Order: sequence, then C-alpha cells, then structure tokens
Amino acid sequence: MMDSVFLGMLLNFSLLSLLAFGGMTAVLPELQRVVIDRNAWIDQRTFTDLYSMGYAMPGPNVLIGTMIGFYLAGTLGALAATLALSLPAATMTYFIAKVWHQFRESHLRRAIQRGLLPITVGLTFAGGYLVARGSNDSWLGYGLTVVTIGLVLRTTLHPLWMIGVGAILGLMGWV
Repeated sequence: MMDSVFLGMLLNFSLLSLLAFGGMTAVLPELQRVVIDRNAWIDQRTFTDLYSMGYAMPGPNVLIGTMIGFYLAGTLGALAATLALSLPAATMTYFIAKVWHQFRESHLRRAIQRGLLPITVGLTFAGGYLVARGSNDSWLGYGLTVVTIGLVLRTTLHPLWMIGVGAILGLMGWV
C-alpha cells in the first residue's frame, strides 16, 4: 500500500511541478484535489494544517509538498516530494529560459507574458481561497484572514508578526 502511495505522490507531484506557474500557491486547488479528493491520502483539516506549517517555515513555497510527503512517508517521503515538486520544473525552466532569452525583444514574448500574468494571479487567488475556506471554521478565523489581507495590502508590517499572532491565537484556542 505504501509503495503505491509513494509512487502516486511522485508522479502527481512531478506533474504539478510543471503546472506551478507562479509557484505552488497557483496549483493548490489541484494539489488539494490530488491528495484529498482523488486519492484520499489526507483530509481537508490535515491539508490545511500542513499548508500552514509549510508556509510558516523559511524557504520555498514547495514546503507544502515536503510536509505532505513527510506525513505520508516520513523523511524519504519529504525528500521525494520536495524533489518531485522542484526538479521537473527547474529542468523545464532551464531549457525554456535559454530559448526565452533569445526572444527578449519579441512582440510574441511580450504577448505571452501579458496573457500569463492574469492567469497566474487568478490561480494564486483560487489557491488562497481554497485554503481559507478549508481552515476557517469560526467568525474569528475569517476575521483574522480578512485582517491579514488588509495588513499585507496596506502596511509594511513583516509577515512574521502576522504568523506569530496567528500562532498565539491558536495556542489560546481562539481560532
């Protein structure tokens, strides 16, 4: 059983890596479908908890995959998930960057970039919405989400302060 989960995770995470335009947040809805809906490897609450832990740690935003890999298969699972979410995209990016650089003055390149930007932003917002919907089960949780969005958009407050406040409120049992 564990071998099939491990191989399934490697295959699915490698494919997601190639779709993660804008980072892992852009493919969160699909990651959620893969690990919760399609394969039932984890439930929504566990997904949200692992996402929060991965996001709160320093490093790249593939850490959600690292956390899921660790949850499913321990240290080897964490390493495999991280590599599966990083290597395919890094390899593809290397080769595309070589070609992309040759067309830096091209109208076609600028047109593609203009088209990709709103799609990437939309995918990122959709991922954030799914995580918020799955993690907030009280009015205080939704309020904290809205306040955090406001603080990020309107202030220069470092995100670690917001993460710290969230951790304290969680420890106090308020969210």
